[in-house]
Amino acid sequence: MSAVVPLGGLIPAVAIIDSRNLAGQAEEVLGARRYPGVSGVRQALELYGFAVGKVIAAVGTRASGSSSRLSTALTLNQDFAARFRNEGGEILEGYLRDSYNKMEEKQVDVLCARAIADEAYASRHEASPSKAIVLISKDSDLTPMFSFAKRLGVPVYAAATSGVDRRGDIDWILLGEAAMRIMTAARGSWGHDVRDQVSALAFLQWGKPYRWSVTGVVRRKGQDVVKLRHRTGIYGSALIQEFGGIKPAKATKHDLYPIGVDLGERGREFPLVMLSKSGVGGCASNLQEAVVAERVSPTQVTLRLNDGDKLFRVEATIDNMHLNRRVLVQREGSDTVRWVGGLEPCATYPTEGDPTMPTIVEIASLTGTPLAIARRADGTTMPIRLPRGEVGKVGSRYVGIAAGLDQRLGSHLIAISSSLC
Repeated sequence: MSAVVPLGGLIPAVAIIDSRNLAGQAEEVLGARRYPGVSGVRQALELYGFAVGKVIAAVGTRASGSSSRLSTALTLNQDFAARFRNEGGEILEGYLRDSYNKMEEKQVDVLCARAIADEAYASRHEASPSKAIVLISKDSDLTPMFSFAKRLGVPVYAAATSGVDRRGDIDWILLGEAAMRIMTAARGSWGHDVRDQVSALAFLQWGKPYRWSVTGVVRRKGQDVVKLRHRTGIYGSALIQEFGGIKPAKATKHDLYPIGVDLGERGREFPLVMLSKSGVGGCASNLQEAVVAERVSPTQVTLRLNDGDKLFRVEATIDNMHLNRRVLVQREGSDTVRWVGGLEPCATYPTEGDPTMPTIVEIASLTGTPLAIARRADGTTMPIRLPRGEVGKVGSRYVGIAAGLDQRLGSHLIAISSSLC
């Protein structure tokens, strides 16, 4: 999969990855923790204008403490490290510890910071072919290293699924479902496909039981719940009380009704279908249909509920959130809603192409507003909404993604990167 970059070609770069951080982002976007492969990282970042040579991943491969949970997690990390090395990647080895039933990696952020310094120095003083560094991590603690590299003339791009575009004076790119799928070799039904299936089951198809298979017990909202999987690949959760207060054995089958959506406690947890052995006689009262009214930023939209004109701002992924798309939300009080998934396919327009794929554009003209006219590799032009605080300049390049059909702008893009060097 290749992106054609107008005027300037691909930027030679090094990729540095906080692997556990990336796996957490994959869980938020795709629905499961997944780790990257070397070729996948190169292919995904090519979509954003980078020709990545060296790929470095930091991961906890040594134990700090002992427990059965730690041993299991450590084995997974060590297997990932071995596979990554076999693919030609470089591994930086930190420590993994079990901190109150939560796995934490130690020294990984320091190792990433050191790698940024080493690669920036090599680019400036040791004839390294790389002209930029892409750091795949949400960790804001690494931001001070960006200014060090910049003083050496080497830009560092923070790459993550959210957050990096709000940090102020740094270079950044926002990763979407397409990039995460490619990086982690995720084939089949993931991400938006699964969200939409969860929405359909909980909101439209709640009137009958479905067969689910137990995968284990997980912690959600401060309590242990049973996690189950449907044959289509979507996951659900049920209280242990549904099984007589006894944890059911893995792989056992159970017929359960959809009774709502489990969104966890954090703002970006992937939705599960709430399940029960008895139906509730209707759709969960806190689920409502809404329409995407505005793209506030690449990762925020405003939604209008179908029962009024009040607008709610929600966090969302960068892709598949076209204007006017019908979506499902869960109400949490009078002033808060959380996005679940889509209730219809995302509309596509001939001028946009795949709504999940990033596209590299060059600014052809400015309008004196946050909007500009962008030229794509095939020579066609369309409006693009520039990042907040950037006025842009003719000839500068951005990565954009389809934003949908606006009454005033028509079909247009929204920038998911700062200006590319």
